[in-house]
Amino acid sequence: MTNILAGNYFSSTSFTGSNNVLIGNISYQNISPNTSNTLIITGDNIGSIISGNFSTNNISLGMQGLSGPNYGGGQGTVFLTQTTVNPTGSPTGGIMLTNDGNALFIYGVNGLTPITSIAGCQVNNLKNINANVSNAPIGTNQMYITPANRSALVCGCHGLNTSAGNIVAELYIQTGSINYGLAGSTTIATNTALDPGNNTLYTPFILRQGMSLQISVGITAGLNAWSSILEFDNTAPIHTAFLLAATAIVGNNTIYTCPQGKTAKILSWASIADPAITANASSAFFGYGGSAGSTITYTVNLVPNAGTVGLSNRILPSSTLAINTALRVNFNGSFGPGDFLNINLSVVNTGSMWWVNIMELFIP
Repeated sequence: MTNILAGNYFSSTSFTGSNNVLIGNISYQNISPNTSNTLIITGDNIGSIISGNFSTNNISLGMQGLSGPNYGGGQGTVFLTQTTVNPTGSPTGGIMLTNDGNALFIYGVNGLTPITSIAGCQVNNLKNINANVSNAPIGTNQMYITPANRSALVCGCHGLNTSAGNIVAELYIQTGSINYGLAGSTTIATNTALDPGNNTLYTPFILRQGMSLQISVGITAGLNAWSSILEFDNTAPIHTAFLLAATAIVGNNTIYTCPQGKTAKILSWASIADPAITANASSAFFGYGGSAGSTITYTVNLVPNAGTVGLSNRILPSSTLAINTALRVNFNGSFGPGDFLNINLSVVNTGSMWWVNIMELFIP
């Protein structure tokens, strides 16, 4: 069947068949599941027009869709629509551009999964995870573990002491059965909450699969803690490059090397986590002095491809870091292919760690 309809047209029945062009105020109540090869251009409510399955090889251009249309299981389908209610359905081979009144979403090939971004980088299958512990006992308490093929950005932590005494709390990542601190320990007085904007408990870190987030409670039980985590597919071009005590040596250590065919940028705290934070917003190079040992003297170099560590490429002054202390340093650096970030350590303490959050882009 072939139909070319233009102007004002209304029908309470289903529209069916293939090879159609529908233009104007066309108010069919249902596009049949077997409709294919059809172009719809209308200012009408797409949610009313497409209330059933919209099948294969169709293009729908709509100016509104207030009821949130069901796009069914079509293949090779492109939808452009403005809607205040997210659409439903599972198109298996289509792309949908829709505006829910707040943001632009692109719906991909496996159902209506939004493709979103962190720090301007596309991340797929983004989920907001509220990792928490309630009335936590003394000791180490697991808050979250990263699933297979996923990454997880720790972008906030809030704690409340519900006990009658002081609580000493510390947030860790755990990998290889070893805890590495994200901020050092802090004392929370009774009936007191830690302001997440002051970043007392955490520093942004992107967990890899199998890594867990732990919080330790000391002196008194009774901590309620919540950590904000953004979880996404590990194919994203952002990750945390880190050096752990388990693999570090006294002397020169490479934290990150930019791959061939790519460029990379170190991301600041505010760009990757909460842009409304009130402290350390420009920090981009992070460290933790460890749980036991002595004060570390360190120097940091950004070394060009095929270069060697030296005074000419040192990017931070020689400094020290004590145990159980967090390092948060302002830094703005980019890498070309083969460039690497080096840290020279005077000592390696138990549980010490150094890291940067990286965005990688292919060279066009």
